[in-house]
Amino acid sequence: MLMEFYSRIRLVCSEDGVWVGPTCVPITCPPPKIVYIGAYNCTNGFNIGSSCQFLCPGASQVRLVQFSAAEKDMMPF
Repeated sequence: MLMEFYSRIRLVCSEDGVWVGPTCVPITCPPPKIVYIGAYNCTNGFNIGSSCQFLCPGASQVRLVQFSAAEKDMMPF
């Protein structure tokens, strides 16, 4: 799972004795919009770098479509 820093890489001891420093927040994507009849399965939830397989029912078979589920600044489709 990739993380994004929201502060400089430096710790500071505050007046109340608490360390203040960088925090890491996981980057996640919202679930894909379902605009078809079918299902999907993702390798690592909706975290950045995860891949999802879409199971699309067809006339005689099920198709698998794979895409990168989350990239930084990705807009849902």
